[in-house]
Amino acid sequence: MTVAVFPGDPSLLDTVLALALLVGIPVFALVVIATLAAYIRQDAAEYVAELEAELEAEGELEPREPPETERSADGDGDPGDVEESEYRPADGSDRR
Repeated sequence: MTVAVFPGDPSLLDTVLALALLVGIPVFALVVIATLAAYIRQDAAEYVAELEAELEAEGELEPREPPETERSADGDGDPGDVEESEYRPADGSDRR
C-alpha cells in the first residue's frame, strides 16, 4: 500500500512531489547553513580588520613585511597567497 498526495492511485505527480521533497529540503537546509557560515566569516574578517586598524592607530601594531619564505604558498612570488596577518606587535615579539 502506498501513500498518495492526491486521492486515488499513485501517479507521476506524486512521485515528482516526493522526489522534490527528498531533494529540495536538504538542499534548502544546506543553502541556509552556507549563507550563515559565509556571513559569520565575513563579519569576523571585518571585525579583525577593525581591531588591527585600531591597534595600529594606537601604535600597538606596526606593519611588517613577511619573510621571503612566506610570500607565496606556491612559489610564484605572489604575495596575495599569504594568509597570515600583515601586522606584528610593536614590542617586536612574534606572537600571534
